[in-house]
Amino acid sequence: MTVSSQLLERFGLGTAQFGMHYGRFNRHGMPSQGDVREILEKAAQLGISCIDTAHAYGESEAVLGRCSATLKQYSIITKTPQFLGAEIRDEDVRFLREAFERSLCLMKQTSVHGLLIHHAPNLLQKNGEFLYREMVRIKEEGLVSRIGVSAYSGDIVEQIIERFPLDFVQLPINVLDRRLTESGSLYRIYESGTKIHARSVFLQGLILASPDSLVKRFHPVRDKLKAFHEAAKLAGVSVAHAAIHYLVGIPEIEKIIVGIDSMSQLENIFSGFPEKIEMNFDKFNVDNVDILNPTFWTN
Repeated sequence: MTVSSQLLERFGLGTAQFGMHYGRFNRHGMPSQGDVREILEKAAQLGISCIDTAHAYGESEAVLGRCSATLKQYSIITKTPQFLGAEIRDEDVRFLREAFERSLCLMKQTSVHGLLIHHAPNLLQKNGEFLYREMVRIKEEGLVSRIGVSAYSGDIVEQIIERFPLDFVQLPINVLDRRLTESGSLYRIYESGTKIHARSVFLQGLILASPDSLVKRFHPVRDKLKAFHEAAKLAGVSVAHAAIHYLVGIPEIEKIIVGIDSMSQLENIFSGFPEKIEMNFDKFNVDNVDILNPTFWTN
């Protein structure tokens, strides 16, 4: 195994774009079924090791299922539905099980590597332990190897870990968003034995967007983005490679989930991926939560 393939094993494909139009700065839309097949085959050849999907990602799981032979080369992670009531009820537990079984059916799999609670606060609600126990049962049945949560903050993950052991978590981490590292939360989660997967690598494409093209609501981050783009150019690398290498340099991160919506994007990011770059990432962090959390973005 070459050093390059060892590096690319740390990456997973985010597949929300395979099943719906996802991402504020997504310019390609949904790829065709044929394009998805080519993306999966090429990513496997490169050494990318896992796929991240979800019950809530539109047709993503069905699209993946039509490439079931290629899926055998990947570890698959999917997620539960979000539970909307004030407390967790027996019917929510049944829905979790039914949704998971449907995910397996759609993807034509007998088991998957990981299952995440998609809305982490569900575990902190009254009777949240009902959901956790059902996930443990699914794991004990051999239908999944790891269970965990997808969250927006380290605080929520740390609260959950105090109550329920987790195998892994998925959290937003990127060159603009240093909250997890600066608070020490990332290290504490890692020290608990919980594996960490980074998502929102490009912050739904904002990090890759031309700073001068940004609409008014993103103007607070425009100068930081300009500085980051200029620093990447000086380092002789693409903005995407610079953004990813910031995460490569964080040893607590097990996997880096990169959303892909076209073959050209996959090749631009991963073909010829640089082993190392010389770049100082210290000055690009942003404190504005309205920018860092896409759920707060408005038109």
